[in-house]
Amino acid sequence: MKWTLRIIVMVLTILWMGLIFRMSGFPAAQSSIQSDRVVRMLEHWDPAWYESLTEAAQSRFADKASFFVRKSAHFLEYTILGALLALNLYLWEADKLVFPAWLLGTLYACSDEFHQTFVAGRSGEIRDVCIDSSGVLLGCALAALLVRAVRKKTRRSAKQRGQTHKEPRRSAKQRGQTVHPGIAAQKQAKNQGGKR
Repeated sequence: MKWTLRIIVMVLTILWMGLIFRMSGFPAAQSSIQSDRVVRMLEHWDPAWYESLTEAAQSRFADKASFFVRKSAHFLEYTILGALLALNLYLWEADKLVFPAWLLGTLYACSDEFHQTFVAGRSGEIRDVCIDSSGVLLGCALAALLVRAVRKKTRRSAKQRGQTHKEPRRSAKQRGQTVHPGIAAQKQAKNQGGKR
C-alpha cells in the first residue's frame, strides 16, 4: 500500500512539473490570451461599474487585473508543487520535510525562469522566482500540517488499540485451564516455605 502511494505521489509530482514547464513554454501572446479570459470574467462581474469607468481607467484595470491573475497562477501552481514535494519526502520517510522540499521547489522555479528566457516575448524575472518560492513554502507548510495531523491520528489510534488489547495477566485457574498436579504441588510448597 505504501509503495503504491509513493509511486502515485511521485508520478503526480513529475506530471505537475511537466505541466509547469509546458505552460512556461507558451509564447507571451498565448499566455496573455489565457489570462485575458479571466480578466474578462472579472469585467463582467459588475458590468455597470466597469462601464462607468473611463477608457483609460478600463485599460489600467485590465493591466492590473492581468498582472494579478498571472502572478496568482504562478503562486498557486508552485503551492501545489511544494505540497507534492513535501509529501514525497514524507512518504520516503525523510526526517525533514519543509526545507528540502522548499529548496527543490525554488531551484525548479529558477530553472523555469531560465527556460522562459528562450520563449518568444517572455523573460526570466527574480520577482517571479520570489513569488514561486513563496508558493512552494506555503505548499510545504500545508503538507507538513497535514502530515502532523495524520501522525497524531495514527499515534492516537495505535494507543487506543494497545489499551484495548492489553488485558491484566490472569492465572491458569482464572482462565479456566487445568493446572498440572506437579506444578500445583510446587507452588503450594513454595507458599508454605514462604510462610515459615
